[in-house]
Amino acid sequence: MTKTEWLDELRNSVASTDRSHLVRAAICTDFRQLAGDLELVPALQEVFATANRHPAFLRRVARTATELSLPLTFRGSFAVERRGAAAGKIDIKAGGMKPITNLARFYALRGGGTSVATLERLHRAEGYGELPAHAAEALRDAFDVTWRVRLEHHATQREAGVEVDDLVDPDDLPALAREELRDALRQSAQPRTSSKVFFQAAGDGL
Repeated sequence: MTKTEWLDELRNSVASTDRSHLVRAAICTDFRQLAGDLELVPALQEVFATANRHPAFLRRVARTATELSLPLTFRGSFAVERRGAAAGKIDIKAGGMKPITNLARFYALRGGGTSVATLERLHRAEGYGELPAHAAEALRDAFDVTWRVRLEHHATQREAGVEVDDLVDPDDLPALAREELRDALRQSAQPRTSSKVFFQAAGDGL
């Protein structure tokens, strides 16, 4: 599309309240310029910076951080899949990393920021004062742990010559890594349940 068409599409996505437009806008906010000149970047960032003027949009973004269930039981043990090829495993990306990524996106948009990297978004949210320091640190630590577990899982699969996936068997992890992962998942849940800013933005729709 042309520059004008892209900007119109993004503005409409931010102003709309339906899920398809939310997904479209979320994908756009995570864009990364890899090489060369991209004249569209400043204009896109201007749209992102005004997303906090649309409370309905922010509510939907907030909900994306709660719609995904963390792979932990009420008692704190791993909630593994029970059936199929994923039996006995957890999806480290969908259940471990994505909830944190979605939460960081919410705080970035709410603060009027344009950063796209998850850890940078969490640092900026702490700087804005919207995310308490202990919560921001817990989320960063949890993201680091889940990211490391995922990369090590991928490396092991590559060495074995099998197709790479995000399904991790907690029982295959060393005892220390398994405990770190369990603690990281617990930590990533806390800001979703204790952040006043988060619940105010999410409203009654959660």
